[in-house]
Amino acid sequence: MRPFRPAILLLLPCLLPSPAPGASDGPPPPLPPEPPRTAAITPAEWLWSDAWLSDDARGGREAGTPECREAARWIAARFKAMGLEEAAGAPGHLQPFELPGSTPVEAECSLAVLREGTDPVPFAAGKEFSVLAGSASAEVEAEAVFAGYGIKAPDLSYDDFAGLDCGGKVVLVLRHEPREKDPESRWNGDRMTRHSWFATKVQAARAAGAAAVVVVNDLLNHPEDRIDASSVVGPGDLGVPVVMASKAFTAELLRGTGLTPEGLQEAVDAKDAPASRPLPGVRVRLRTKVARAPTENVVGVLRGSDPVLREEWVVVGAHYDHVGRGQGGGLNPRLWGQIHNGADDNASGTASLLEVAESFALGGKRPRRSLLFLAFSGEEKGLLGAAHFVAHPLVPLDRVAGMVNLDMVGRYRPGQFDVVGADSGSTLRETVKAAAEGLGLEYRFTNSGMANSDGFCFYEAKVPTLFLFTGLHDDYHRPGDDWWLVDAAGAAKVATMAANIARALADADGRPAWAALPRNEFAMNRRGRLQLGVVLEEGGTEGAVVTGVSPRSPAEGAGLKPGDRILSLGGRGVKSAEDLRAALNYSRPGDTVALRVVRGSETLDLSVLFPGAAGPVFGVVYGAEDDGKRGALVEDVAAGSVAAAAGVRTGDRILAFGGQEVSGGQALGRALRAAKPGTTVTVKVLRDGKEYDLEAKYPEK
Repeated sequence: MRPFRPAILLLLPCLLPSPAPGASDGPPPPLPPEPPRTAAITPAEWLWSDAWLSDDARGGREAGTPECREAARWIAARFKAMGLEEAAGAPGHLQPFELPGSTPVEAECSLAVLREGTDPVPFAAGKEFSVLAGSASAEVEAEAVFAGYGIKAPDLSYDDFAGLDCGGKVVLVLRHEPREKDPESRWNGDRMTRHSWFATKVQAARAAGAAAVVVVNDLLNHPEDRIDASSVVGPGDLGVPVVMASKAFTAELLRGTGLTPEGLQEAVDAKDAPASRPLPGVRVRLRTKVARAPTENVVGVLRGSDPVLREEWVVVGAHYDHVGRGQGGGLNPRLWGQIHNGADDNASGTASLLEVAESFALGGKRPRRSLLFLAFSGEEKGLLGAAHFVAHPLVPLDRVAGMVNLDMVGRYRPGQFDVVGADSGSTLRETVKAAAEGLGLEYRFTNSGMANSDGFCFYEAKVPTLFLFTGLHDDYHRPGDDWWLVDAAGAAKVATMAANIARALADADGRPAWAALPRNEFAMNRRGRLQLGVVLEEGGTEGAVVTGVSPRSPAEGAGLKPGDRILSLGGRGVKSAEDLRAALNYSRPGDTVALRVVRGSETLDLSVLFPGAAGPVFGVVYGAEDDGKRGALVEDVAAGSVAAAAGVRTGDRILAFGGQEVSGGQALGRALRAAKPGTTVTVKVLRDGKEYDLEAKYPEK
């Protein structure tokens, strides 16, 4: 949790301003007192729910953790207390499902070094090695090779796997990156790049044919002999057995070679060049056993009053999970380990869901249609809860008149409030306009971003869907997303608007007709990365299995169908959903990319066109670290993008764009949106203490 500025304690919680990222010393404020529960949607009631969900005690609510399950039971208890009914198939208001990825079963995991003619040297699970979450369950006995830092970085002319036979072998890799503490290194100076991420290393090793991966500490920079892998891997299935082992394991592996663990690292760092090598005469025996973690959607029912229309439904939903301590999706790996409380993402949507439900449950007048209130888990891991509900609906989806999804509605700013997807239903625009009357909210209609949140799964099921979203900010997926920075007054108005929309849909004589959104709205996600427009089956290592295809998406245009198994995209092998997401990073709007799939017994070669975005794309992922420095930090640069051609690098801080001063991520976003095709824009960046003026040349449309 980011420390709190003490002077702000003098202000009412619902009026607290948002200090700049990185502000500053002092303890967090106490949680607000619990107010009486009423049918009115009030800032005080909303804020109390948001604060409870985003308190440090919830641990960041990563799906599958005890803290997230505690949050689910708290929401279920709230539903019960306000008198909502249970849905058939969701006893106790809970619809259980299992997450992809895995949780290690330590008692059934083992690791040993083998040499011919001698007894195996075993290492103790939990003491000398640990199995990473996301590891596959398998038994492997194979030769070992050392693959440096496990990095394949064509953009930096560096490849630890070049010339190294990893096929069917156990691959040993170091954590982090070469010359980690050298501010002049090509590896973004002393800041980490995405090549340091553990999932990136495993993906590269798998692509080289590794049967298993063992990660060890880079002891010259991190002398602690840690085996705790909880902060070095993100969500998803890694596809092969992966463990983190102690110095003792590495020393045993190297025994008799004249090498040391520190020496392996020094060989790479001294020349900033790969020093990979086979490790002859030694084998590794590895057994990993993992289990899938359970989680739950939370479901509440309010039956309608009309004897006929009560068999139809209006759904109001929000996800309640977040990214835990950062490993589940935090944007800054250097801050992993800190609690990411997710007050806006998405305690805000969940608090709004509770307020909307309470306004109906306690308000006396029942709507004509029935209402279904859904709090989803697993959104941060790929819309998993919503996808599970749509695959296993508790009400007939063809009787759902509409869905209202609330995600990140806690930082209302005039002109930044998006109502997404109104064109997915024939009457939704007029419904929204009427629902917002008298609330003083400034909003804008857009269809861009539907695929970024749970409502997308309902849209794919041909349910007219709205997604309410008050915009990104510098604390998005970072530890600074705390409850005292939200705008409770603005959020209460957004929740009131959502309740008005739900009431209008529930009481109308007819239902809006579903309509497909424009195809290019599915090309990019909220972080500026391409999307294919598919729902994938998580897990598995023999390709990414498609379970759903969005209408008018790049996937539909390519001819993809549910049941297809994607083997490669753009020539890059795909063994899992994680691999496909990584392969998308190498394409950009306007590209036509080769796609190989298996359909039944046939292997098909398709082409997918990623349409150009509505405006020119610069090609950076940006944010603001908690360091109080100027400008917006560039966290990633898309290969082949306008930014890359201009010379923008990961780790740069953009100080000005097109003559506009950039004070942070929000200011940069506004400047980027103002860029025009066919223009040349001056970009001022700060790099290694020096300022540079770069020229970004946008292509014509």
